[in-house]
Amino acid sequence: LTVNQPSVTTINQSICAPNSYVCNGQTYSTSGTYTAALTNDAGCDSVVTLNLTVNPTPTYQAVISALGDTVVCGSTAVVLRSVASSAVAYQWRNQGIDIPGATAFEYAATQSGEYSVILYDGQSPCGVLSNSIQVVVHPVAVAQIQPLTPTSRCAGDVVLLQASHVPGNT
Repeated sequence: LTVNQPSVTTINQSICAPNSYVCNGQTYSTSGTYTAALTNDAGCDSVVTLNLTVNPTPTYQAVISALGDTVVCGSTAVVLRSVASSAVAYQWRNQGIDIPGATAFEYAATQSGEYSVILYDGQSPCGVLSNSIQVVVHPVAVAQIQPLTPTSRCAGDVVLLQASHVPGNT
């Protein structure tokens, strides 16, 4: 004889407004304790309790600006700066993906992309996403230069050179 036991599961979850949380096919967006009576794999009663905390969205605004041009060439960086005064933590992003180690109020972008930052005020676990800034970093143009006349000349003589376009450079 096998005696199967009922199961009890408690889920403690914290989310940021206006997000929601799905548990057992139900969507929740308000803090509270929610209980569902189900049947477990053994055919016995199963009770699932969800303790959901919905943290409010901070009220400050997150704004970034570029210090200079956002279209540059070569190894030049575009310096982006958060102008929020209440932030204590930062996470810079490119194309919506966190940039590892980019956690200061400024970021020097050296690659093309759409940059933004998530700001945290230290009071809420929720951050605020800033506006985004499009950065374009063109590669350094390379030209092939060939002499058209002999390069061994006397002072004052002219050396003619021809530069040819390298595909992919502008």
